Amino acid sequence: MTWFQLAAESGVPATTLQWWQRRLRQPKQRRRRKQASFVPVAITESTPLAPPPVALEVVLRTGARIQVPAAFDPDHLRRVVEALETGC
Repeated sequence: MTWFQLAAESGVPATTLQWWQRRLRQPKQRRRRKQASFVPVAITESTPLAPPPVALEVVLRTGARIQVPAAFDPDHLRRVVEALETGC
């Protein structure tokens, strides 16, 4: 089986399969990366952040809904609406 046949059958690009073959054939010394190390971690109590309240909801002709918080950038909203309406 060729790389291209395997790639077509598996859905993985042939270049990815070839890269992994080269990578796995390398001696372990060359593949080994820097040794992992541990760092101290402090766990603190926190409360989950609540989403900002929705000031308005925009429903497009396509049925897509955009919930807009009270503090929003109108230009950003315009670009999002345009992208959704044109299909990006």
